[in-house]
Order: sequence, then structure tokens, then C-alpha cells
Amino acid sequence: MASVKLGDPMSPGTSFSLQPGGGINIDGASLKSLILYAYDLREFQLSGAMGWMNSERYTIRAKGVMSGPSNFSRMNDQQQKAMFTLVRKRLQALLEERFQLAAHRQAKELPVYGLVLAKGGSKLEPNLSPDGSTRSMTTGRAMFKATRASMDAITQALAGIVGRPVQDETGLTGYFDLKLEWTPDPAPGAGSERPAETVGPTLFTEIQEQLGLRLVARKGNVDVLVIDRAERPSEN
Repeated sequence: MASVKLGDPMSPGTSFSLQPGGGINIDGASLKSLILYAYDLREFQLSGAMGWMNSERYTIRAKGVMSGPSNFSRMNDQQQKAMFTLVRKRLQALLEERFQLAAHRQAKELPVYGLVLAKGGSKLEPNLSPDGSTRSMTTGRAMFKATRASMDAITQALAGIVGRPVQDETGLTGYFDLKLEWTPDPAPGAGSERPAETVGPTLFTEIQEQLGLRLVARKGNVDVLVIDRAERPSEN
């Protein structure tokens, strides 16, 4: 059972918090942000979100139904992955039922970056902590920090920073700790995502110097979700 209500349009931000048993509390979320979370997408992977889908904010309360450990910190890696998969599938079903969301996937050729090893190899610090240990990731202006991050999580974070898909071609496995800092571009728009073309060479230089990795520009096929239909949510 889930509750969907129109939220405060002046909400200062969006929050997603997981609850015991696979439940989720969401505040200040637009339909666009809900779709991005539910389908685990970046903005460049979503097409057709317009008008009210970007502006109207919603509050969602969904109770958990998942069996197993209710405390996220007590789950092992496989249980955590299963929980995120379940929450996203439940949110997809809620969007289809309450927002009448219909969408389809298609492959689209876009500019991408391949993440490869630099000369001298990776400088990422392996994290050998036990299964289920805490993972964290923080991104900000000219800063990216991660603890116990997989290469998939690292490439996803870099994609958000450079504004285009990043494909892991390093061959690295396991979990890593890292801290990446670079000189920011002059006066970016507050809260805006900078396109890849405006990201200065300093970022690319520091990725190589600090992480022992390189971003190589090319074209590639990217999975894109296209919105066919969506309506304002039905009443609770």
C-alpha cells in the first residue's frame, strides 16, 4: 500500500529514504526524478519529461514487504542489492498504476566516455572490508569521494559529473575508496548539470593523476527510456 500526495512546490530539495522491510519515503520529488530513481537512469537517458512532470512535487509513503533483515546495515551485499532491486520494481509499478506511466526503451547513439586504465595503472585504493560493510558516495562542485564503491558505482557518478555516459573498460573488480578533487570551471549555474563540452581539462587531468584512470571520448549505444504517456496521479 502506498500513499501519493501533491507536495510543497517550494520544497528546497528531494529526498529518498529507505525504510525497514524495503519501504521508501520520498519527499519533494517530481515525476521526472521518480522515473530516474525507479529505472536507475541519468538525465541523458530519459526522453519526454516535460511541463508538470518537472515542476510538480510529490510526497510518497510506501510500506515495506520484503522478508529478511529489516535493518539495512545488517544486510550483506547480495541482500542490499536485492532490496534496491525490489524497491525500484515497486516504484515502477506505482508509477504505472498511479501516474498511468507508459514508456519504452530504445538504444540511441550518443557521445560517451570510455573509462580506461592510465599509463602506470590504477591508483584506486582497494577496500577489503567484510561483506555488507558500509558504502558511501558524495559528489559536489569539484569534488567526488567514495568509500567501498564498485566500478559500476564509480562510472555512474562520473557520468553525472561529466554529463554523458561513462562505460567501464578498466577490467577492475571489487570495491575501492577514492577522493577526487579538481579546479572548478568559473561560476557554473547554481544547481545546473554542466554539459561535457564545458568541463575543463583540469578534471580529466586530475582523474588521470589522482585515480590512474583516463576518460576517452567516443560514440556509443546508450539505453534510453522514452515516455509515451503520463498523467497526474490518482487520488489515494
